[in-house]
Amino acid sequence: MYLPLLHLLQLPLSRLNPGQPVAANGQSDSHHTDYKNLATLSPYHDAPNIPGVSVNLPDDCTVDQVILLHRHGSRGPVFEQEFILGLVETLDSARDIIQATPLPPNLQFLKQGYEYQLVPQELTIVGRRELFDHGVEYVSLYVDIVLACMILIFFRLALRYPTLSTDVVVSTPIQRVMDSSYFFAQGFFGSIAGNVTFRTITDLDDPVSWINPWKSCPKFSGHQSHQAALQWADKYVLPIAQRLDKLVPGVDISVNDTRGALYACPFDLAARNHSPWCNVFSTRELQHLEYEFDLLMDGISGHASRGDPGPLLGAFYVKKLIERLTNATGDAESLYLEFGHDTSILLPMSTMGLNKLVAIRTE
Repeated sequence: MYLPLLHLLQLPLSRLNPGQPVAANGQSDSHHTDYKNLATLSPYHDAPNIPGVSVNLPDDCTVDQVILLHRHGSRGPVFEQEFILGLVETLDSARDIIQATPLPPNLQFLKQGYEYQLVPQELTIVGRRELFDHGVEYVSLYVDIVLACMILIFFRLALRYPTLSTDVVVSTPIQRVMDSSYFFAQGFFGSIAGNVTFRTITDLDDPVSWINPWKSCPKFSGHQSHQAALQWADKYVLPIAQRLDKLVPGVDISVNDTRGALYACPFDLAARNHSPWCNVFSTRELQHLEYEFDLLMDGISGHASRGDPGPLLGAFYVKKLIERLTNATGDAESLYLEFGHDTSILLPMSTMGLNKLVAIRTE
């Protein structure tokens, strides 16, 4: 029996396991298990095992097609940037107060000053490694690379896998996504990566891209979802801000500063694999942060968006998927490596009904 292997998300089909995040003092962070629950900002990690889903193929199965749709790696902040910079400014202005104030152990790092160094939106160094390592892992589990000639690159999948091949990697034209495809390819193809053609969706003929179809929909907007996330943030952040203000009196840590501190946790991890801020918050507080991004992403890409456009927009990818699986055009490839965004993955999931859960709430 032959079957195609579709990767929309990183299911537990690999040994991918990045180094455990550590605290600022270099010791293992007591909250490291929470780092898997930072929504779309979480560092790369194996997905939880799904009941009834095995990581091993049945003995009578052989994969004859692999289709990978991959999100970019860890990035710098987008809208989160203004909150983190506001926090840094508040702390810098209160440097003398902080030096004179007794602080609990998990806030002692403030006496040395908090430095924030990230390029907004771009793939981070940690993100580069995530993609490179994931490319290597993909090869080690699925593919033994054989260079057949100078033009074509052929692959023989390990175990019961037939020959797969591709010499094209596709991404959206956003820099962090193009960089992600490049670093994945370096790990995946190794020394023959120079034979690979890197294309963006602007190089293709399709009038509407299946990787970012929302770009062709002028009425598609994330404004409503940002408002829902903001409404939730207004509720859960205030008690945290009040708690921090008592721990560091005189600094006047605002609600927006607290949001900056919460965002600094995952974005520090994205920059250097550790953050002093993660230990400042409880597991419950980090879960509230995750829910904020759940609201945001379900509003942008899922069924909570106005008019529920997710299934419609995701249909472009599903149509392309069916076309490839059935070889409707007669020229289907055996291996597809494509790179996009969270929304690139969430939209077709909406179309297939894979993320339609109970209604989420902002109360």
